[in-house]
Amino acid sequence: MLRVAGFTSFLRSCVGTRSKGKMRKSYLIAFIDDHSCLVPYGQFYLSEAIGSYLDAFEKALSKRGLPRKLYVDNGPAFHSKYLEQITASLNIALPNIGRAEYLALYFRKAARRKVAKDRTITLNSRLYEAPVPLIGKQVQLLYHEHDMRQVEALWNQKSYGFLTPVNLTR
Repeated sequence: MLRVAGFTSFLRSCVGTRSKGKMRKSYLIAFIDDHSCLVPYGQFYLSEAIGSYLDAFEKALSKRGLPRKLYVDNGPAFHSKYLEQITASLNIALPNIGRAEYLALYFRKAARRKVAKDRTITLNSRLYEAPVPLIGKQVQLLYHEHDMRQVEALWNQKSYGFLTPVNLTR
């Protein structure tokens, strides 16, 4: 089955949906593939409860495959033990990050670098250590200029996690 980098889910409320002759609040639940920006699934629901979310999530998975990570909002529907069990059984990481960190994921800079034979890589005059499988590979680095402690390495659309900064001043 296809494994994509990650899905980000959105839940937005909208006013003015007509259901059974009455105006009701509706909720857009949508998923976006973080790498391709493709929206595998999105639908308006009359409830923001976990049942609606899981219905949309199942349909997104059937159209795009399993993501490695699922980024969610901090709403109560996303802190469900049931969602945690489902993602764990499918080997999908469910990072617990705040809204500011969540938004910051989209504003990272990207750079391409080759990992040296000694596993090191240089970015903005700083030295980092990369995982062994990346030796000799041209990787994409995602980072924030104002916080160089977290530099994520990707190769072949797969995240290899954050690089380890090398301290040369022991």
